[in-house]
Amino acid sequence: MNRKKLIIHILITTLTICGIINTNSKAKAADQKDTPTSTVTLNHNSYIYDKNGKRISKNKLLKNQKVKVFGKITKLTKAKKYYLFKPVSNENDTPKLYWLPYTIHKGWAYYQLTNGGYIKVANVDSINDTWHLLASYTTVTVTESSTLDDINGKSTTTYIKKGSKLTVDHYIHIGITPEDEPENMSYHIKDTNLFIPVEFVKAPRTGLIAELIRYNPNLRSVFDDYL
Repeated sequence: MNRKKLIIHILITTLTICGIINTNSKAKAADQKDTPTSTVTLNHNSYIYDKNGKRISKNKLLKNQKVKVFGKITKLTKAKKYYLFKPVSNENDTPKLYWLPYTIHKGWAYYQLTNGGYIKVANVDSINDTWHLLASYTTVTVTESSTLDDINGKSTTTYIKKGSKLTVDHYIHIGITPEDEPENMSYHIKDTNLFIPVEFVKAPRTGLIAELIRYNPNLRSVFDDYL
């Protein structure tokens, strides 16, 4: 192949490759354009991550900031860690659980931002200004070293140090408390028979479904299929 033919061959190959890349980029953009989006409000400053859960930069999205993510709210069909609950306008209405689909990577749930990157679902307060994010379990940080309690509110021999992190799944009243004293509210430690008083932990950013049920006992049957 002489020099002139070689140059022409290189140009044709280059243009072909560019055409394929351009076509793929347009197709990808079109697909994303047709993907439903939702607006989430943050409950905490949030880093932006790539699809592998690695921070993209040191810049953060700020608490109370609204950002757009890919996904559409859909009715829940099986148990998830994070749920959405929309308050009913009529007490006779039957409430239902929904979720905004998220991806899981190394144990963390993420929403994909429409302008690139991912944020942790745990940093989201509400969606579309109406749907409140709730969790079936969450993590709390111990703020004061203490022994843990049993179901009757009595201290056990299990000791937990300040700074420890606990996975909790219920927020309930335990023990017998006289009417003239404040309720003894505690968090139930997941997969145990132990409890820790609320005053010994930092409250989680995402509320527990159990809290909603506690103040609305009639909702119990609605959640039975999902918890």
